[in-house]
Formats: sequence, C-alpha cells, structure tokens
Amino acid sequence: MKKGFTLIELIAVITILAIILGMVVINTNYFNDNRRKRDYNNIVNIIEKNTKVYINTNDDVFNLVNQKLSNPNDKCKILYPLLQDANLMDKDTINPLTNKKFNKESFIEVKLDNNYDFIYTFVDKDKNENEDEIIDCLQIN
Repeated sequence: MKKGFTLIELIAVITILAIILGMVVINTNYFNDNRRKRDYNNIVNIIEKNTKVYINTNDDVFNLVNQKLSNPNDKCKILYPLLQDANLMDKDTINPLTNKKFNKESFIEVKLDNNYDFIYTFVDKDKNENEDEIIDCLQIN
C-alpha cells in the first residue's frame, strides 16, 4: 500500500491555507490603516497644542489674534509653516496618511467660542478640506 495524499486532500489543504492567508492580509491592512490614522490624529493634536503655545508665548501674536477675534465664532488662521519657523514643529514632519511632508498651505483655524476661549483646529490641505475664506491672524490691516 502506498502512503501519501490524494489530490482532493491536497486541494483541501491548499484552500484552507489560502483562506487563512487572506484573513491575515486583510487584518494586517486594517491594523496598518488604523495605526496611520491614530498617528495622524496624534500629530494633529500636537500641531493644535503647539499653536496654542505659539500664540500664548508671543505677546505680539496674541495681541494680533485678539484683535481679529472679538466676537464668538470669529475665526482666523495661523499658517502651519509659522510653527516650523518658530521651531514648534519639525520641518521634516511626515503626514502618516500620505507619507509626505505636511502641505505648506495647511493651517490652524483659531476660533473664539462662546466663553471667549480660543479653539484650535488643524486644516490639512492634503485632505482637500473645503474652507471658508479665513483671514490670516497675523496679517496687519
């Protein structure tokens, strides 16, 4: 009697292995996408916090922003490269979603809420986010 596998047994094993491999690839892609989104959100939080530091540690900047935002829901923008120039963000920071440097046209929207506190929201130009025409916080009238 010969020992070995029949053709049907081999096909069944190969099919099972293909299914397992497919599940591993799908899960790996899912976890990589989630990791990139989590990394992106962490960097955005850092950008927004560093904008707060930038405004609150520079009296001239703080005064200009205060002049622009006098009523609740008023808003203006701080350009992302200004944070890089102030050494609050690395010039080589990579956007985890695109694997490229952040777009130099990206900015942080500074908005005055009903309690007269500043709210900081990063607007990523790589994500083609639509924006209202927002004035530059540091532009002198």
